[in-house]
Amino acid sequence: MTRLAAIVFALLVGLTARAGEIALRPSARLTPGAPVTLGDVATLTGDDAAALAPTALDVRRGSDGAAEITVEDVRAALDAAGVNWGRLTLRGSVCAVRAAEPTPATPDAPRRARSRDEPAAVDLAGPPTVRTRLARLVARLYGVTPDNLRLRFDERDAEFLSTPESGRRIEIQPAATPNASRFSAVVWLYAGDELLGSRSVRVDVRVRRPVVVLTRALDRGDAVTPDAVRSETLWVEPAGSAMVGAVEDAVGAVARKRLDAGAILRAEALEPPIVVRRGELVTVHCVSGGVVVKAKARAARDGRAGERLELRMDGSKKTFVARVVAPGRAVVNLDAPASLAEAAP
Repeated sequence: MTRLAAIVFALLVGLTARAGEIALRPSARLTPGAPVTLGDVATLTGDDAAALAPTALDVRRGSDGAAEITVEDVRAALDAAGVNWGRLTLRGSVCAVRAAEPTPATPDAPRRARSRDEPAAVDLAGPPTVRTRLARLVARLYGVTPDNLRLRFDERDAEFLSTPESGRRIEIQPAATPNASRFSAVVWLYAGDELLGSRSVRVDVRVRRPVVVLTRALDRGDAVTPDAVRSETLWVEPAGSAMVGAVEDAVGAVARKRLDAGAILRAEALEPPIVVRRGELVTVHCVSGGVVVKAKARAARDGRAGERLELRMDGSKKTFVARVVAPGRAVVNLDAPASLAEAAP
């Protein structure tokens, strides 16, 4: 081994092996009787943590569907699943689980009445009002043009929404990050140095955007092939994880769970294919400044493209972490300050 390779090796064994965080939420509302998974009660950051979302948790609910899940419950479930705690952090205390409120069923409601309740386009012609200002803001925040947006406002806000902007100043403060099908904001009205009033407004949102639809069912672990998907432009609810917008972004990925024909693909339903197998000898590109040294190391587990994977050089007890970039190939940046830490045994 050359002197440069020896230096690279010394740096490699000092790389951190942590690659994800599990944060227990304070509360969650879940369907009564449905199994509880880690993804239902925790925020998962990083590929390793996200892969644990389907992990089932042992929960004893009361007659009202309520329960409490402690961080110790989560740790026990993950220990049973054999997770590598050297790559994960777990934080939080208790998640209070409550039963989700059932959606009222109205099977006998006239079709005409239901259609009036559907989100509709907002006419932006004419003088600006609170309604049109909200519509333009929602379109911008959800990344669509106004003609690709439909909104449904609460009837109780009708008079306030019709307030003209003329002679007033309208300030709109979103109440939360706009990533759900129901948008909330606080609207403030001013006239000169006077505060005329404020109101909390809620809006149901539908957007029209390109999506990828399955043409046939996929089982968990099945690869997405070109004949299994088609591209469409549909009106959808912008809730949940991001939707896959192009066929090329789906082809080659693997289904995380069973997916039915006709399903709109979302990012959470897919994962990159495994390109490195446990025990496989991987070529690691070690980058430092303008120098690149290539070394061989064995994978400690299966790895997917884009994941940070723990590896070990033959003859060494130390491990390091590199990012998988292709079958049998990984890259590590030795100049990244955050990547240096005490070596894993």
